[in-house]
Amino acid sequence: MDIFYTQTMEYKYKPTNIIQYIFLMFFIVVSMSTSFAQQPIGGIGSFDGSSTPRQLIWLEGDALGLNDGNDILTWNDLTGNGNDFTTTSPFSPIFKNATPVNGHAYANFSKDNNRIVLNPFADMPDTEITTMIVYKTTDSSDGLLSYAVTGSDNEFLLFNNGNLATYVKGPNYGSGASYNSGNWQILSHTWRSSDGRLRYFRNGSQTASTTHESGVSITSGGSLAIGGEQDGVNSGYSSAQDFDGDIAEVIMYNSVLNDAQRIIVENYLGEKYALGLSANDIFGNLGTYSTSYFEDYTGIGSVDGSVKETESTSDALIIREYNGTLDANEFIAFAHDNTAHADGLTSDITVDPGILDSHWARGWYVEVSQSGVVDGGDVSADLSFDFSVAGLTYSGSPADYVLLFRDDLSADYDRIYVDDVTVENGDQVVFTVPSDRMKSGYYTIGKGTQPTSKTWYVFQDGNWSDHTTWTLDASTAPIFN
Repeated sequence: MDIFYTQTMEYKYKPTNIIQYIFLMFFIVVSMSTSFAQQPIGGIGSFDGSSTPRQLIWLEGDALGLNDGNDILTWNDLTGNGNDFTTTSPFSPIFKNATPVNGHAYANFSKDNNRIVLNPFADMPDTEITTMIVYKTTDSSDGLLSYAVTGSDNEFLLFNNGNLATYVKGPNYGSGASYNSGNWQILSHTWRSSDGRLRYFRNGSQTASTTHESGVSITSGGSLAIGGEQDGVNSGYSSAQDFDGDIAEVIMYNSVLNDAQRIIVENYLGEKYALGLSANDIFGNLGTYSTSYFEDYTGIGSVDGSVKETESTSDALIIREYNGTLDANEFIAFAHDNTAHADGLTSDITVDPGILDSHWARGWYVEVSQSGVVDGGDVSADLSFDFSVAGLTYSGSPADYVLLFRDDLSADYDRIYVDDVTVENGDQVVFTVPSDRMKSGYYTIGKGTQPTSKTWYVFQDGNWSDHTTWTLDASTAPIFN
């Protein structure tokens, strides 16, 4: 089968006067800021390689912005890496939005020999890959994703052959599980060359872990196809190996995600497309969770208690593990509802001047869990509110602020007693929350007097609930024997 090449027409606009020039520069700046406004999925890694893993590709059906039934001739990469896929109308997938998956659009692959191609793909990982695809199909013989260099056989191939299988410059290795049920599902697939390990996950559950030939290296600069087998030598392959089905999202990283990172990203996809995860569901499980709280979703956690994601950021809230307390299968996942930043709000609290005065408009849903049990585990955390990111003014003293919590959006926020309140980086107010108070619900920061701990002493024999039985004055109260 020949490799499909596509050409991109370059349009050059030359400003003829200073007004047009200013407009052009404004358009470029706005376009660039819009393109890079998003954080990597789940806050994991980076787009540019400044931190690992590097997210190389992010294709999303919603971002296509077409009308239902339109040909998808270009599918732009959301990472800013320029890994955009193109094709021509005889082979193009079709945009579908009339019957979305949980409100999200997707690409339908139903044409003979259909595929959409990135050529050349200079960022193709050579020794480690993580691929995640949200898709559905009933086809049992197709090429889902394929990579080859000109004049060579496939170097990397994910394909259905009854069960999902992988080819990496050598024999095929199967997942031992069928992915062609006709239901929407999340495929997570990892491969690394060092030991040849292949792993397959469906909706969060591992379906197989097997060993491929180790030491294999993939050549860069080839052609990556989605929706069909991309093989430049074996012309005997035909349209029988094109993908028949639907794809809503495609993600690729240049390394193998650790289990905590994978689970955080899978929960993003599961929540977004309303696909129930069969394992490691860490978000949206509190009975009072509102689905509007999904902006800048992220999390921290650990599967084995040693390999951890210890810090993550959702807009102006940073949460990090405190004092090494993240144990096995403990996670904290959080997100906000995109309410515009403001301070001085007096709604949703019982105003008590000098005690509790006001709060930020934006709040965050935070879910704490262990092994799928909401509020399980005993993790302590630092919650850091960044005034610069929020565009709000810091008073200059952490003593002016309180941490507010409510377990239901219909309730008022109330103050939480925390172990410590400090300031970092000039205007980040940090609350250290002990494990017995680090609970699932809605959090924000308020202005008020911090609650303090008190030690009560038995003053005399009597009823537990009678205030005359107790005293705060240890110097004058004989402790009852």
